[in-house]
Amino acid sequence: MRLTYARALYLALLIAAFVLSLRPTPEVEARLETGLSPLRMFAELAAPFEWVRANRVEAAVQHLAATAEKEQQLRRDLYADEWRFTLPSRDELAANRRFVRADVIGRDTKTRDRLEVRLESSDDSGIEVGMPVISGDAFVGRVAELVHGRRGVAWIELITARGAFVGARVESSTTVTSSALVVGGVSGASASSAHAYLAVHHPENPERFDGRVIVDESWSIFERFARESRGFELGYLDRDPSGAAAVRPTLDYENGLFHVAVVCPPDVARGAEREHVDELDSGRWLRARVISSRDPARAWDGIVIAAGSSDGLAPGSAVVFGTRLVGRIDAVSRWSSKVSLLGSRGFALGAVATVSSDERPAALGEIRALGDRDDAGACRYEWTAPRELAGEAGATSDAIVFTGSGDRGVPRGLIVGRANLPAHAHESVEFALSEFADGAELGEVWVYVVEDEGP
Repeated sequence: MRLTYARALYLALLIAAFVLSLRPTPEVEARLETGLSPLRMFAELAAPFEWVRANRVEAAVQHLAATAEKEQQLRRDLYADEWRFTLPSRDELAANRRFVRADVIGRDTKTRDRLEVRLESSDDSGIEVGMPVISGDAFVGRVAELVHGRRGVAWIELITARGAFVGARVESSTTVTSSALVVGGVSGASASSAHAYLAVHHPENPERFDGRVIVDESWSIFERFARESRGFELGYLDRDPSGAAAVRPTLDYENGLFHVAVVCPPDVARGAEREHVDELDSGRWLRARVISSRDPARAWDGIVIAAGSSDGLAPGSAVVFGTRLVGRIDAVSRWSSKVSLLGSRGFALGAVATVSSDERPAALGEIRALGDRDDAGACRYEWTAPRELAGEAGATSDAIVFTGSGDRGVPRGLIVGRANLPAHAHESVEFALSEFADGAELGEVWVYVVEDEGP
């Protein structure tokens, strides 16, 4: 067969495409993205003729719409319970103190040891740098900065930060006397493990490795807010992986903080309470059509939507349908965006759950998709750092999983799905996530448009 010029050119392009698929380069992929944009626009125009999946899409939409009202009430109940359990449960911790609760809205991009919070009060009246911050009965850290120009926004430095220290004492039911120590930062031997320990400094009794560790800085005449922080828990004295004394914390400081409260003196003045606004009603949502369940440029475990940077979208933004999380924007071009779905391998989010065995919402921390499904169609997930839930050893708890807070692009309280979680797990565990919104079965979605919060 004679090799014509056209055939030779086709063969060269085919070989080049094969080589580039093995070793893709950003420049080539960007040009390919631009070149294929007209195809995506054509797919948008041709979407009404997508008869093959029309029945499947309609069925999925009807199911999600039918449950929306019930799920919205679940979201309201979750918020009310989270808000309630942000305050101490013990009377002695609540007495002679005032509390200003706050939503966690983000973390420092350079360090995970600083939280950005939005106070429940409309301004920062009465809040001072150095005031203790708690969650329930547990000590979190201190107010580090009040943000000028953004009323009611503050930065919190966690006790896990390098250079953060707090005086404490160890109490035990088997020992009459308590011993003093200083706690702060993360134990070097556990910094890379799933369960990081708080570092112990200058223990009064170096041979002691048990007991409940609570904050007590009453010995210091320089600590202005010693009275407000006294009695809140840090965790339990234990040994870190190296065998040194460390504190096994009550909280998951890395992934489990969604609401906190600043502890103030009882006579402090405070601003008027801010009205709570549900982000689903905020008007910051863009409607977008699903135009493909595969990226024409390469194999893609997700969907492509007909909205992009020209519409103000950016990577990391939540994609939803009704009250449910569908996925998150992974990459953006001018007219389209790639969306990683809940079942996409490596998809991770900070989660909170309501469990059947406990009225208190459980901060799960990070959960991560394994990229496959079981025989019933449920997504397989890994719970990377499980915490103990209410229930007997070996039991499981039926849980409704929601998004946590602290991720600017993903509003808190979106429904993720349902799971059976072990009550007592000490290592990472796998579970099945069912009753989730499958983006591949939807014809349109809504994308959260993240606004610039200012400096």
